[in-house]
Amino acid sequence: MLVGTTGPVSQEVGLQVLKSGGTAADAAIATAMAQICLAAGSWVSFAGIMNVVYYEAASGRSYNMNASYNSVKGETEPETIPTNDLNEGIMNHEHTPVSGRTVLVPGFMKGAESLHERFGKLSMQEIVNPTIHCSEQGFKWNETLENLFQYREQVLTRDPDTKSLFTKSGGTPYKSGDLFRQPKLAATLKQFLRHGADHFYSGEWSEQLLAKVSAAGGKLSKEDLAAYDVVWSDPLATTYADYELLLHGASGGEDLVFAMNMVETAKLSSQGRFDEDAEVLFWISQIARIAPLVRVYGDRVSALLGISNLQQESLAKDTAEKLWPLVQQGKFPTVAAPRSIPAHSDGIVAVDPWGNAIAMVHTINTTFWGTNGMSVGGIPIPDSAAVQPRTIIATPPGERVSDTTTLGLVMNNGRPSMAFAAIGAGSTVRTLSSLVSSLDFSLSPQEVISLPALGRFVQDAQPATVDEFQEKVRTDAEAIGLKLLDKPELLGYWIGIRKNEDGMQGGSLRLQGERNGTVVAY
Repeated sequence: MLVGTTGPVSQEVGLQVLKSGGTAADAAIATAMAQICLAAGSWVSFAGIMNVVYYEAASGRSYNMNASYNSVKGETEPETIPTNDLNEGIMNHEHTPVSGRTVLVPGFMKGAESLHERFGKLSMQEIVNPTIHCSEQGFKWNETLENLFQYREQVLTRDPDTKSLFTKSGGTPYKSGDLFRQPKLAATLKQFLRHGADHFYSGEWSEQLLAKVSAAGGKLSKEDLAAYDVVWSDPLATTYADYELLLHGASGGEDLVFAMNMVETAKLSSQGRFDEDAEVLFWISQIARIAPLVRVYGDRVSALLGISNLQQESLAKDTAEKLWPLVQQGKFPTVAAPRSIPAHSDGIVAVDPWGNAIAMVHTINTTFWGTNGMSVGGIPIPDSAAVQPRTIIATPPGERVSDTTTLGLVMNNGRPSMAFAAIGAGSTVRTLSSLVSSLDFSLSPQEVISLPALGRFVQDAQPATVDEFQEKVRTDAEAIGLKLLDKPELLGYWIGIRKNEDGMQGGSLRLQGERNGTVVAY
């Protein structure tokens, strides 16, 4: 079985790989590449990143693969990198000047190669060929991409190479229903089959990238690309009730561990489900909000708790036990206690016939091609440093950039019972609400996805699919101090596969049109 967040055609590619004898890793790589082709490199890219949690049935071991961005070694003043404030809106940067300083060292292609080398069964050619076919034969330009191009037209047409990718021979934009081909991308992927990931990190593609970035004032170097490598490690592990959670070990995984510990300590599920009880909804929202704030207010809260370093101890269960009473009393910075109440990404999860399981998220960590307008070999180059300035400033030059991707496995008696992944601005809170609903209330992945969606907390409001809550829950939530807000761009989207006594159950998210995901199985 395989589930993806967007592009049903891409999930069919992954399913065919499974049917051909490929592993979960083979299928996930093939699906991810097809997703990029069908997205025209807009929200995912071969110049993006790939993170994976993988269970190998033969050994019974689980692995974490980190192929996130590296910072640029020669970038010693990251605080002066031009930024895009997404609080102004994701589409308000058409006149942002091109800056090569916003380009980071990508990890997707190295990640794909490394994952295949460890856990692949089919040849890389069998995995990549469907995406080459997609690039050469093309697909029908759709309404989603037509709208995205309209927003980004000034960016995507100022560089001749990029303009040639996204406009017809006469320079006119593609319209919905037009056949859209990507021959430059197909040629680049054929070079990847001949030379491996070296083509992107020390070969011809890398030389073209360096030339473009340098011409735009960037500091990316030959050494930065050559030094890039994938980091393999054990997943970040914690327990919840009778389950073990294995998560991607970066800031997104740490936030989720903290949040799950808090929910378990608070015993929220004994009160009911978040979609049916306003107080549970309130605390799910507040706990998800607190998790990343630990890095901001760690010193202040450490003093309150009487511990030396909250950041270092935030993943411990006893920290949650100490912190929960303070949160209830409204003593955590920026988080209020409830008032009294009268009366940028794609995800893939897959399981193969041998029992291997994978959770993958790949992304560009920016929005819709970014604002650079650069492309190399048919691949748009995102401005991923521009939208995460605090993270870049905190990352030593030339080191791995921490990421907020949310993905993992739920283990039961040493074997995976669930694989999940989340995308979107609200991936942490959506994963928190989804795991609690599934693990504590035995909901299937599709039942979980049918619940109201939550998003990243903003100012004094909780983004959500407001109309999907019962009127009483909406009214009660506002009465105790939680304002629900319709803000779709801040929602999180979650997918999962769960195994129980009835077999495999899959759940795919709900999006509009061609971006809708699907569940495929045989």
